[in-house]
Amino acid sequence: MDRLLRSSFLSNLFAYLKYRYFLQDIEFNEDISMYEDLFSNGQRVFHGVLLDDEGNLLKDNQEPENNCLEDFLLKQRN
Repeated sequence: MDRLLRSSFLSNLFAYLKYRYFLQDIEFNEDISMYEDLFSNGQRVFHGVLLDDEGNLLKDNQEPENNCLEDFLLKQRN
């Protein structure tokens, strides 16, 4: 998977992490390039968020609120 395609998939992860950390009042200033490399090497869990091989968000093991990931995904669809 090329870098641009990985970035588009991982942008969902970054948007969610920013949202989650905003809810927790924690600053999130990570660099997506580090995640691209880890994702390319097979890592699928980032900050407790599980992704599938296409980069879709599946589960958050560290949700600050019940249904945080589900609520985020619903907002993204609308």
